[in-house]
Amino acid sequence: MGEHCYLDTTDECYFTDEYESCNRPGMKRQILSLKRGNESAIVGLARQLAAALPREWTSNYTFVPMPQSSAATNPLKLMLGRLDVGDTRDFLVQMGDTPSSHNGWRPMPEQRAKLLTLNELEVDPEPKAVVIVDDVLATGSHFRAAKMAVRRRWPHMRVIGVFLARVCWRRRSSCRREGVGQGNGCACRLVEHRGTASVFP
Repeated sequence: MGEHCYLDTTDECYFTDEYESCNRPGMKRQILSLKRGNESAIVGLARQLAAALPREWTSNYTFVPMPQSSAATNPLKLMLGRLDVGDTRDFLVQMGDTPSSHNGWRPMPEQRAKLLTLNELEVDPEPKAVVIVDDVLATGSHFRAAKMAVRRRWPHMRVIGVFLARVCWRRRSSCRREGVGQGNGCACRLVEHRGTASVFP
């Protein structure tokens, strides 16, 4: 299966760095610390993400953490609480615990979407756009499922995926500006301090 194989050209996804890199440190250590609820990792990653996000997004869009596979405290929610954004809501809800993808449970996005619903206490007012924040982009299955859940309520909603890192199994040079995977989808790097999201500086 190719990287980001569930993304297609209609998906809008961005990442801040690589999860692992062959020629420099990637984000793996920080993200593992984030998953453990390490306070310094939460603060550090929030700062890194804040530096890369366009002002239009932080001022006008609704930021939503990706639900975790278990009912444990969501470190992404804690990290979003450290961001200076106008609207953060925890309105994506997973109905019951699931095995983690790390343990080999890799359902199709449509299967994942059936497990997601919206918290009715958090949906009003209707967002201008929804930014779903997750730690690692791999196949894109989680993002596609979350996008489906959001669009069940708002069929024409702009849904953006923002990831702290992406898994890239190929050499970085071969990923630049290419459509990758079965769906011909690609993710773009968020460039720090530019005020816009763009592809690889």
